[in-house]
Amino acid sequence: MRGISELVEALSTQQRDDIVAGHGRFTEAMKRTGEFVSTHALADTDDSTVVSVSDGDTAVRRGPFHPSEVSMGGYYIVDCEDRDRAHAVAAMIPDARLDGVGIEVRPIVYSDAAN
Repeated sequence: MRGISELVEALSTQQRDDIVAGHGRFTEAMKRTGEFVSTHALADTDDSTVVSVSDGDTAVRRGPFHPSEVSMGGYYIVDCEDRDRAHAVAAMIPDARLDGVGIEVRPIVYSDAAN
């Protein structure tokens, strides 16, 4: 499996710096439009575990729930007026321009916060 960290490591230092700066610009742009809710970067799938419970017994195993050729490096939550705007916003995320990377757009159907 080729994780996001491997894709990023294959880039030049300048390309990596451009992507990091691009995420900062993207976040600021979303804050200016009032669409920004939050963002979270995720560790590579090598650091993931899967927890399951069967007959009251908890099992923990290393690795992603479902191995695949791509992994999610993080996510943004943005509040868009419609799916077309969500697609336009996704196209603005710097990683969308990386070969082999796609930005998945998925509506939130339920949300609750700690506060």
